[in-house]
Amino acid sequence: MALSAKWLCFAFAIIFGICWAGASEEPCYGNVGDTEVYAPFGSWALFNCTHNCTKADWESRLIKRNKIDGPGWVSVEVGVGVTDKEWKASEIACTVLSRGEAVDNFVTVIPYEIPRLVTLDMEDMLEEGKSYIITCTVHGVAPIQNLRVTMLRGKELIYNKTFKDDLTRKADNITEAVTYQITAERSDNMEDFSCQATLALGTVIGNVTVPSSNVTVRTFELPDISFTVSNDSVLLGDSITASCLLNNNNSDPYGVTIRLNGEEICKDPAMDCNVPVNRRSPQSLVSCEAFIKDNTDITVRREKSLTVHYPPATPNITAVPTATIPKGGALNVTCWADGLPQPEYRWVIPNGASVVYMNNNSVIFIPEASTSHSGNYTCHAVNQHGESPVALVITVTDYTLVIILCVVGFLFLIIIIIAIVCLMLWKKNRRGFYDLFKPKQEKRQEEEMTPMKTQCNSH
Repeated sequence: MALSAKWLCFAFAIIFGICWAGASEEPCYGNVGDTEVYAPFGSWALFNCTHNCTKADWESRLIKRNKIDGPGWVSVEVGVGVTDKEWKASEIACTVLSRGEAVDNFVTVIPYEIPRLVTLDMEDMLEEGKSYIITCTVHGVAPIQNLRVTMLRGKELIYNKTFKDDLTRKADNITEAVTYQITAERSDNMEDFSCQATLALGTVIGNVTVPSSNVTVRTFELPDISFTVSNDSVLLGDSITASCLLNNNNSDPYGVTIRLNGEEICKDPAMDCNVPVNRRSPQSLVSCEAFIKDNTDITVRREKSLTVHYPPATPNITAVPTATIPKGGALNVTCWADGLPQPEYRWVIPNGASVVYMNNNSVIFIPEASTSHSGNYTCHAVNQHGESPVALVITVTDYTLVIILCVVGFLFLIIIIIAIVCLMLWKKNRRGFYDLFKPKQEKRQEEEMTPMKTQCNSH
């Protein structure tokens, strides 16, 4: 019995040694906490790894600094987009040695940027029943897959958009515009519309929301008007009656103005408006403008065109080339007057003058002027509303007598000149011929002859 007890104790000792040896070979481990960490782009992120191993270290392609080893832990700072400016997610691993093998504990490092600005673009005056586009713009956000854009009317959610399934987007800070169409309703009046961008940044940071400014909208119903005029044609100086009626159930928010050619004639007429027409023009424009009193930029306009009749004005009469022409010349005399209906033209011309009427009698053509064409030419512009005359004096000059007198005068002058020449020659022949160029020589000869005469007399 004593021998059996001894062998039993020995067996227990062997089993205990084996168990102890096995316990000493149990694997060690490392713990990095969250496996996804969001870090602001351009910053340094601190990571810590706890372990029960003899050796642990941080491994990553990212730039590292300030590595510290402690009892059962190791920490390091990692640069996120500090030097390479890269927005892609990267991995960092806490590597521990377990049973002689390296075991990696990975952490995914995701750069992010909170939107620097969120803006809402929409009109603040909405016509009821009309569609409008709302645009919410998120300026500078990353990663886009973590973004959610929400549009609100007051506190009511009207639209929501996420980008988590948009995996084709470039990893970068992005300016994203989200649009949504609404149909304006009366209940939208005085509501605050806004939008907000929410960036989901994991369990540690959580959700970061950046709101836009509010846009307070006002809704309106366009003025509904009926516009009529008593006549569509009028004689200059007469008047027409214009009527502009609001058909809206509540007419208090609206104002009404009736204009003639842009000039205000009646404002908020309780009854029909008397519109005098005093401008000499073939067409005039009568209009009714209905507008919202609080915002006159919102206007509904109805127009009616008026045909204005008027008698002819004093005609304009011209002669081409001039009103004074030589005999045998050609002449055009044109008469024109402003009037509606277009005037007809009637002429009073000198008796015996033969002319050609052209362009509905507005032009007189004289192909070859004679003295019978000289005199007064009176043009009468006539329509159903009146008549207006104008006169022009045409002078035809005959230069035949002048030419004859000039020729006779010229011949008479020639005759006088010839008579003077003949008279001078006659006088010269009567006195003899004298050489005017040798007067001194003849005088000298007379002096030489004088002594000889004296000598002869002395003998």
